[in-house]
Amino acid sequence: MSEKAYAIRVRELSKVFKVYARPKDMVKELFSSRPRHKEFHALRDVTFDVARGEVVGIMGRNGAGKSTLLRILAGTLNKSSGTVEVNGRVSAILELGSGFNPEYTGRENIINGGLCLGMDMEEITGKMEDIIAFSELEDFIDQPFKTYSSGMQARLTFATAVSVEPEILIVDEALSVGDAAFQRKCFQRIQEFRESGKTILLVTHSENALVDFCDSGILLHKGEVFAGGAPRDVQLEYFKILYGITDRGSVVSPGTQKDYHNCLFDKKKRVGDGQRASITHARLLDAEGNTPEMLRFGHRYTVEFEGVCHDRIEKLGFGVAITTTTGVVVYAVNSLRVPDCQKHFEKGASFTCRFSFTSRLANNYYFISLDIDDYLNNKPIDYIVDALSIKAETNNIIHFVSLADLEGEMSLTGKDI
Repeated sequence: MSEKAYAIRVRELSKVFKVYARPKDMVKELFSSRPRHKEFHALRDVTFDVARGEVVGIMGRNGAGKSTLLRILAGTLNKSSGTVEVNGRVSAILELGSGFNPEYTGRENIINGGLCLGMDMEEITGKMEDIIAFSELEDFIDQPFKTYSSGMQARLTFATAVSVEPEILIVDEALSVGDAAFQRKCFQRIQEFRESGKTILLVTHSENALVDFCDSGILLHKGEVFAGGAPRDVQLEYFKILYGITDRGSVVSPGTQKDYHNCLFDKKKRVGDGQRASITHARLLDAEGNTPEMLRFGHRYTVEFEGVCHDRIEKLGFGVAITTTTGVVVYAVNSLRVPDCQKHFEKGASFTCRFSFTSRLANNYYFISLDIDDYLNNKPIDYIVDALSIKAETNNIIHFVSLADLEGEMSLTGKDI
């Protein structure tokens, strides 16, 4: 790929912050050769490329360096070392109300924010009413920004930022504070940018947003790129960090338990250490107890999985999730509201969990993930991603384009038709 085909190129990017125990230590350091600070490496040797028109999702736990990276790319924070090349007009939504003056009115802040984003007064004036309409703040636009609720501030921040029509849009998790209706509206606007070929860099904690919306993903952990590539692969590595990692680059392997020698699953797709309990077998059965070649529309099926406890567990939880090939969750269920499934298990106890359902899925391939967890601490003990796979098929009479059929009915009334 040529240099011009890249919207963003980052090479060995690092950012180091000086952390002082007390404010006066900073002053003392200025007048002495003795360092009085500790260094915190927010980013360390980060390298990646973003192609023009690509939508890239960035994931990672709190403190992984996501916001620091976006601020450097947006030009609001200086790097410590490395190179950053950004080719195109950038609009960034980094923090709630960033760049807005709390004493100014909403209208004045649109002007102030627009100027900071590179627009001139004529352009801002021409877009003013559209920005206000998108934010839905017509009744409050001449009130001080500091009197706005967090949701209202998010509306005005986003509406101003997307009015720039950038070539590169950078979005942090600032939108998560808005109400559900406005979040939907924001993502529809971002979808319009995507369809028009804009480059989008999006920080998200939503696995569904990553696999359903992004072309690729980047996983940051402790300031470094832990994984990158296909969204589904990045999603899996994110799960490992959340539930199965002990240190950088050292993911707990479930293969150390002797009970795993009968396991039928790919150990690379397991999350959790499996030390206290493990899933040993799983199968998908039809109503007659046979293994189906595919899921027939309207037929009944059962997911059945077995396991053993290696330790006493006061409350063992169970879960099943059905996802598409891109990782979008179609249906998920757990034992939270099933009292009979909330039992304590002694060391050496075995179990069989069954989940029955009627297939109303569209023609597609689907994956079934299985989970046993420490119910009291809400932590996976053994989580097998994509343990089973199966194709679903509808008949020739039923036609629908969604993931599932809700058994909807359509009727029409009228006059002279």
